[in-house]
Amino acid sequence: MKNTHEKLRLFESAVINATDAVLITEAEPIDDPGPRIIYVNPAFCRMTGYSSDDVIGRSPRILQGPDSCPSTISLIQASLKAWKPIEAEVLNYRKDGSTFWVELSISLVTDETGWHTHWISIQRDVTERRLRQSAAKQLELTSLHNHALSVEIREREIIQDRLSYVAFHDSLTGLHNRTFFMDALRAAFVRVQQGEARGLSVVVYLDLDGFKGINDTLGHRVGDELLIETGRRLKSCARASDTLAQMGGDEFTFLFEGLEDLREAQEIAERILEATQAQLLLASTVFQIAPSIGICPIQSSSADAEAILRDADLAMYAAKRAGGENGSSMDRRCMRRH
Repeated sequence: MKNTHEKLRLFESAVINATDAVLITEAEPIDDPGPRIIYVNPAFCRMTGYSSDDVIGRSPRILQGPDSCPSTISLIQASLKAWKPIEAEVLNYRKDGSTFWVELSISLVTDETGWHTHWISIQRDVTERRLRQSAAKQLELTSLHNHALSVEIREREIIQDRLSYVAFHDSLTGLHNRTFFMDALRAAFVRVQQGEARGLSVVVYLDLDGFKGINDTLGHRVGDELLIETGRRLKSCARASDTLAQMGGDEFTFLFEGLEDLREAQEIAERILEATQAQLLLASTVFQIAPSIGICPIQSSSADAEAILRDADLAMYAAKRAGGENGSSMDRRCMRRH
């Protein structure tokens, strides 16, 4: 008997001094209003703000509130009805209405006959841990959102780049198109008008003599290959600062800025002729293209950029008429002044 009393004293001391809350209820009823509380230790009072007198005879359900998870509460009640122990985490309410998270473990107490007499609930405040988990989850969600946003922005940039490329490039040769060239020409014309241009600026207009016959005779595939190869050769004649464009069909244009004089422009035109006149093999046939070139200097007295391009085009046609179908490159180059 002495040993039994000693053990009970030790158990009582352990429960009283425990840092976890201990709550003991009757075994029944499980349904509303729930089993009545018969004991709480000091840790329970510190955790919840309730005194012993506040809770003795009442149901543990006084700790539940609007934000307590209904599914977790239902799971606990189902386990109690089945006379099974349960471990869970639930959001409880203190006496002052503030919330806290508890990790609880509910065990069944039986007497020597096996009759279920009480429930013992041990509860630990895990609010800080839940807050850390929530913060980590929020950080993860924010990171995922930012990543998704970054991917979306990058995809939009790629789409914008593609649209911009399509808007300002020829789909066959990859060279700049008429729209891009005219924007560049207008900007160059403004620089000349405002006296901001360095050196001489000129437009070179070029087309391929006999291209239509090749295209009609051998087909569009061969014609396309001819335009692509011509584009590559013309690109090799351009500096990084120059603007090269395909204006449509077999017509190409250059915008050269910062030249010393017209003589340098003529030398550039000569290099363009040499590059484009070199033989090329297409569809088992050797071709030698004879281009016509027109050169027009950009002057402040011009009406506008369109007039400059028109004069370069007229100069090119003058070269074509002067050279004839078998004319030399020098015969085919023509200058048009304002």
